[in-house]
Amino acid sequence: MKNIFCRGSMFLAYTLVAATTSFAQNKALKVGESLPENFWTTPLQVVNHPQKTISFNSDKNKLILLDFWATWCSACLKKFPEMEELKKKFSDKINIIAVTDQNRATIEKFFSSTNGQRYKSVLSVVDDKMLSQMFPHTAVPFIVWIKDGKIINTTDGGQVNEQTITEVLKNETSSLQTVIQINRKRPLMLSENFELEKLSSIVGYSLFAKGRIRAIPFGSGFHRDGEIVYGRQFTNFSLMNIYRGISYELFRQSGDKFSDKRLINLTKKPEAIDFNTTTGGNFEKLYSIEYIVPKRKQITYTQEC
Repeated sequence: MKNIFCRGSMFLAYTLVAATTSFAQNKALKVGESLPENFWTTPLQVVNHPQKTISFNSDKNKLILLDFWATWCSACLKKFPEMEELKKKFSDKINIIAVTDQNRATIEKFFSSTNGQRYKSVLSVVDDKMLSQMFPHTAVPFIVWIKDGKIINTTDGGQVNEQTITEVLKNETSSLQTVIQINRKRPLMLSENFELEKLSSIVGYSLFAKGRIRAIPFGSGFHRDGEIVYGRQFTNFSLMNIYRGISYELFRQSGDKFSDKRLINLTKKPEAIDFNTTTGGNFEKLYSIEYIVPKRKQITYTQEC
């Protein structure tokens, strides 16, 4: 009996180690690469489904869309009803499945809440580790398109619609714009190859772009080195939001406090520069600004807007 117990314990320990190692070894995949076998066979924890786990093994002949989301992401929740309608319309040709790394308890609590009950038909992978390793991302919603066993694209949620799905299913020229998310901590749009140049470093850098940059969400931030602030960044802002950020710092540095009442919009079309940037549309009116200065000319900003 003792030997059987020992052998059983050793087998269980080996299984747990093997499973942990398997998750740890999932490499990040790129557009055009084939999916590994464990993508199809690994049981995934899910909610809003008769079973506790599912796998993608029966979906190999379908177009699969992984919809990475989180409970705090309003854009993700807003898109859920449309995703469900698309699943019904294209029936057995596609599978759109939500994926989150939040744990089961958190997600079940959300779906039982007053707000969450509106989305209780959404099947979602929970407590995800494997898929996030295979398809790393810095923001949600983030959509991974899979067809014929390969990653054919990665996009934002706004590009998932009847037209784009039809194009992909019919192997037509796709209107999808690939989104490879940008890390906000590094200079926007700067080639990663520059970081391989050991004899060169950035002394000064600036970017001024009009129109939405899909690879990074609405937001602002600073470039910091400890207490030193040497750069500023606004992404997908209206011009008025940028002015607000600048005004906040100017007033703060003069010992005063800024409020919207002190900002007057005298343009002929006020709505062209001042609008809600998080509700969609007006993408052509968005701006992104970034600059980096030499650290000896460091900026005195101390907090984000």
